[in-house]
This record gives sequence, C-alpha cells and structure tokens, in this order.
Amino acid sequence: MPRKSLEVSCRITAPGGELELNDGQHYVLGADTGGVRQVQWRRQEASNSLVPGTFTVNAVQENVNEVVSVYIYGSDNGDMRRRLTLVTEAFSQHAYTLTWDYGEDVYAWYCQYADHSIDTRKEFQHARMALATFQVPRYPALIRV
Repeated sequence: MPRKSLEVSCRITAPGGELELNDGQHYVLGADTGGVRQVQWRRQEASNSLVPGTFTVNAVQENVNEVVSVYIYGSDNGDMRRRLTLVTEAFSQHAYTLTWDYGEDVYAWYCQYADHSIDTRKEFQHARMALATFQVPRYPALIRV
C-alpha cells in the first residue's frame, strides 16, 4: 500500500540521475513540505533629515529557504541508510534543481547546499525509517517546465 502524504511529484537532480522524493514506497514527503512559499526582498532605501521615513529606491528578490521533509523507508536498516545517504547527497550538492509536479502545473527552482537534520529515533529504527528535514536555499526565479 502506498504511503503518499501529498499528491505531488517532487524530483531532485542527484549525482546518479533524478530522484523521486514522493514515490510512496521508499520516499514520502512530510506534511509540512510545500505548504508555505516565501518571498524576500533585498532593498536599497534612501532617507534624509528633511523627510520622515525611508523610501525604497531599488529592490530585487532575495534567495529564500524552503523546508523539505522526507520520510525514508527501507526493507531493512541497511537499505534505509543507503536511501538516506542518496537523499542527503542530493541535497548536499553545490547546485541542483528541485522540480514540483502538481499534475498540469510543473515548476522548478535552482537550489544550493541545504542544511539538514536527520531523525532516526528508536521507534523509526524499528520501523526501518528515518525523517530527513532540509532547509533548502533556492533562487527566487521560478523555472517553468
């Protein structure tokens, strides 16, 4: 029985090719993934002593961090750890693409090295699973696929 939490395909370019992060069997996206989208601006502001407040002279979008949580399942603990290594290596690249597919709406972002935490508490180990949570820095420009 598939374990899908979100009806979305999420792929990352990995060293060995694309890796599906929500296949419902070995990888399942966490419920908090993709729920919040951020926009941040790098502003250049001007002010002087004659006018109250500041005025934005120029602004460009800044890189933002997206949270991606992935449950990793294996047939045994060794299999789970190998799959966990594949995922962490994919998110530890200098540059990669994260592609989201919501049926007819497909888009992608260029991303960089992601900070991450791995949860392999005892209950997870008994279930041959782990939870990897990544803070993915992505470029603001959306790539339409």
